[in-house]
Order: sequence, then C-alpha cells, then structure tokens
Amino acid sequence: MRKILVIFLIIVGMGLLFLSSPLMAKVKLTLWQAFATDPENAYIKEKTMEFNKAHPDIYVEYSLERWETRREKVMLAFGRGLLPDLIMADSPSIPEWVAMGIIAPLDEIDPEMVAKWKPRFVPEIWEVSSYQGHLYQVPSFVDCNPFLVYNKKALKEAGFTKPPETYEELITVAQKLAKPGYAGILLAATKIYLDMNAIEGMIYANGGRWLSEDGEEVVINGPGAVDVLKLWVDLVRKYKVTQPGVTETNYMDATMAFFQNKGAMVLAQSWADLIRQAAGAPEDYPYGLAFAPRKKIPSGKFPRASFVMGAMNGVFITSTSKYKKEAMLYADFFASEEILRPWGGEIITGRVPVVKSAFETQAFRKQYPDLYALWRKGKLFKEALPQPAFNGISECEMNLADAWQAALLGIKEPQEALDECKELCQEVVDSLKL
Repeated sequence: MRKILVIFLIIVGMGLLFLSSPLMAKVKLTLWQAFATDPENAYIKEKTMEFNKAHPDIYVEYSLERWETRREKVMLAFGRGLLPDLIMADSPSIPEWVAMGIIAPLDEIDPEMVAKWKPRFVPEIWEVSSYQGHLYQVPSFVDCNPFLVYNKKALKEAGFTKPPETYEELITVAQKLAKPGYAGILLAATKIYLDMNAIEGMIYANGGRWLSEDGEEVVINGPGAVDVLKLWVDLVRKYKVTQPGVTETNYMDATMAFFQNKGAMVLAQSWADLIRQAAGAPEDYPYGLAFAPRKKIPSGKFPRASFVMGAMNGVFITSTSKYKKEAMLYADFFASEEILRPWGGEIITGRVPVVKSAFETQAFRKQYPDLYALWRKGKLFKEALPQPAFNGISECEMNLADAWQAALLGIKEPQEALDECKELCQEVVDSLKL
C-alpha cells in the first residue's frame, strides 16, 4: 500500500511539473533575435525571461541568430512556412519584407497601443521604423552613419580649433596631419555593407540618392555621388593622405586603427565608442564626433542629409503569426521607457538610443558629449534620413562597392564607374518589379 502511495505521489508530482512547464502555457511565441553585442544579447534575453514571468499565460521562446545571415534565414523560413512569431532585426529590411509579406504593421494589430508609444520616441527615429504610413518595428537603438571621428589633441597641436566641415577643409587638415605610418584620414572601401553605409551617408549629404523620387530610376551616377567619389579618389591617389590598402580595409579595421593612434581622423558610425572599447583605448582617449564634411553647396538635386540612420534590433511581428495580439504584448513590454532607456549608456554602452528620456541621462552625456550637445541644440536628427532601403539594395550595394574600388584603384574614372553601377543596378531594380 505504501509503495502504491509513493508511486501515486510521484505521478502527481510529475504531472504538476509538466503542467507548470512553459511548454504548457496557453500561448507559446517564438522569437529570433539577430546578434548584437554581448551585453545587448544578455540584456534582451534577461528581459524576455522577465516578460515570461510577468505573463504566465504566454511563453516567449528566445533564440539568438547570426547577424550576417538574418535576412536570408527569415526569407528562407517564410518560403517554407517556418517563420517565428517575433523577429528582432533592422529597419533597412522593412521595404523588402513588406514587399514579400513577411511582417505585419503593428498599428493595424493594435492602433491604440501604438499611439501610446509614439510620444516616447524621437520623431525622426519613429519614421525610420515606419514604412508607407505604418509602423513595423519597435527599435532599441539607431546606427547613424557617417560621423567624422577625429583626434582632438592631434588637430589642436596642428593648429586647428575645430574639425573640418567642408571637403576643402578635410583635405587641408588631412594633408597637415598625414605622415609616414600615420594617416591624415582612415577610409574603408571593402564590399561589406557597413563600408557602403558610410559612403551612402556622404552621398546623401551631398544631395545624391539611389533612386528617383518615384522609385523607378537608379540615379546613383548623378553629381551628388560622383563628387563624393572624386573626393575619395583625391584623398587616396592625389594627396595620398590615407592608409595604404583602402580597398582592403573594412570599417572595423579603419576605426580600430584610429583608436590605436594610426590616424588623425576616420569616417565611422555613431557607435565608435564600442570600437574604442574593443581597441583597448582608455575612456579619456581624446576623440570627438562631428558631422562628416560636406560641400558648401550640394552637387545633387535632392535635399542634403546630415547622415543616414537605421533602427536596429527592433521587434517585428510576422504576418504568419497565429498569436499577433499576444505578440503585441511583448512589443508593448519592449516599447516601454524602462526597457529602452538603458541603451542611453546606463546598461548598454556605445549606442544612440531611441527614446527621448535616454538622451538626458548622465550616462549618455558622459559617453557622447558631442552628440548630446547637438541633441540639446535640436540639431542631431534635424537633417537625418533613413538608411537607404529598397528591394534589391543588397545587390546594388555590391555594385557600388565595385565602382568605388575601380575608381580608387585608378581602373576607371568616377563618372564611368558610377555610370556602369547605375546600369547594373537598374537591371536589378527592374527585375524585381516583374
């Protein structure tokens, strides 16, 4: 009898354990997070576990995915009917994913909830996460590209009281500071997309664009882009103020070299301080951030941009999710100021946050005094534009990289290189409209 009672109690205990398992929750959601920094990955996972504890009827199954293959994996999963309920990825993916029907507009799932979020966010960043009048993403931070990162001490010792603001000033400063083993400015021009993002930012700052206003014609061979390429060619070939092997130097290597005191300036993204940490440079390394130099009068016909930006590691809800209402509860949890403010430096360092309150934290002011000064003046996002994004942009950026390298290596003239790029990219854009 005692043996039977023991067996009964074991069975009951196992049953209770099974019933309390997350797998027995009323709703199970799957989340794919694209890889970020280790602290960000740990923070997002920790907060996801907190959400699960606060919502006993919902369980979010979290998994970390490779950043490099995020788009390919999502599109492949969509084709096979294997999408998760939630994805954390970047805003430049939005146009392509909307065209394919992969993601759902959040404001159509719960318009009142989305309206509640909006006042917390920087308006320009809210627009970056939106497309065709709908919000598709709750972002966690933005990457702004490019900034001119410069060595304050080196410029001051050379007699310059401020960073260069025009092409002419950039050439002058770079010539004055360049010496054997020390670049006046470090440039990156490999085929990785981060290198192309900096180039796109300079093109947009000079009134250039990828596409015409109606999105039908590729215009990357216009004066706004050609003059930027001419500047790069002059810096590399005419004035010889860059490091050797620009076409073999990627964004990360160039910025690391700056923080290893191998150059006076570098074109970098807003998260330069993360690379300072990776390079082992001290907290008080004498660097500043400024808008990238630009022509006094833009060559292109479009409005100039201070930089282009992408909203990163934002929460998307997939179109195939059977539990969109429950997924919106996770999006609502993630959209809170309590969750997002730490990207201002309180927990996550080196990033540009998305909610207004994060810019006023002591941590952000200390980490990025130059960006904070621009924020207080209302200039940080005043002329910023979303990072270029359209169906086929990945292939087009590869063509742009080929054009950039051909000109920097002296194989083609800038106009010729970009004319060829335009033709190749027009074929890509036209083929995807069929």
